Amino acid sequence: MFSEHRQDHFLVHRQGALGDLVHTIPLLATIKQHIPLARIVYLTSTVNEELLRSCSWVDEVVGIEGKLNLFNFFAIKDQLQKNLEGEKFYAGIIDLQSSWRSKLLFDGLVTSVNKYDYAKNPQSAHVWLNFAETYRPLAPYLLEQKLAPRPYFTLPEPLVERALLRVKFNPYKQNIALIPGVGKHRPHRAWPAKNWLNLIRIFNSRESPTPDLYLIGGEEERLLCQELQSSMPREAIVRVVNLAGELSLLELAGLLGKCDTVIGGDTGPTHLAGAMGTNTLGLFGPTSAKRHLPFGGLGLRADEYQCAQSCTEKLCARNVANCMEALTPEQVWLVLKEDQNRIQVDDSSSGQAFELY
Repeated sequence: MFSEHRQDHFLVHRQGALGDLVHTIPLLATIKQHIPLARIVYLTSTVNEELLRSCSWVDEVVGIEGKLNLFNFFAIKDQLQKNLEGEKFYAGIIDLQSSWRSKLLFDGLVTSVNKYDYAKNPQSAHVWLNFAETYRPLAPYLLEQKLAPRPYFTLPEPLVERALLRVKFNPYKQNIALIPGVGKHRPHRAWPAKNWLNLIRIFNSRESPTPDLYLIGGEEERLLCQELQSSMPREAIVRVVNLAGELSLLELAGLLGKCDTVIGGDTGPTHLAGAMGTNTLGLFGPTSAKRHLPFGGLGLRADEYQCAQSCTEKLCARNVANCMEALTPEQVWLVLKEDQNRIQVDDSSSGQAFELY
């Protein structure tokens, strides 16, 4: 349907969560691989604009201010009409938001030969493949592809160097980023603070030489990370740096890309680390480690704990953190040291192995 010799324009739409945004990138890479002249315009939240501009498979980024809802719908549509002026026709609109609001947003906004709407499929081998499999005209080659080589974002070297200088990053030491928070909307995905503290103590007592540990998070995780940092005794030899709320998104990507290892729950910065090509260990409880595994990373899931009720990805049926508590710092330590529990993702629908590398 799409010719590799034509400069087909594609309009891609995904707002909101950083992790979901990261998981859409392989789809863009595959389109570019098979349609080299394709021009991809990406509609996203303004907070993600800078990061997407550092992705070589994105030709233009259009920011959307605020979350799309009934109160600001017409204001956002008017804003997009101005920003997209001059580019009214697209070979394909790829709506990865899949909401009634986004469907109305595109009505009359632009013209397209083909419209593809994302539909969540929990049975998909991985969430990025779920984003891809909806678009059946592209599927014959999309489902044959391995992940594109990482990193997915190319950052300005001066920016990265300044960020590393600020945090006193020592390239001659082992540098490990810890991501203890998961945001305020899905707290049941979080590993308990006491477990993070005990893991830090393990690093302090068993690693020689001791690594530098960077506590990563947004402004809402600042207090949590401060408590973890201050809980270490004066005689501790491990260096713990609280960077919660201190880095821009580009600076965060730069630091994660330079670390040796990143450990975190099912949250945006963890997936960003995988997209930057860093060895990443994801800690999972209520969400599927197989479906949400960081790119090229490891997944550790508390599968020995079974809830009495089925757990959804957005809400814990029991409103407790038992499943995440079942993951012990000792288990995490062993996975890091012995490289155990690597997960191979297999797409049973296509019969092909989906290799993370």
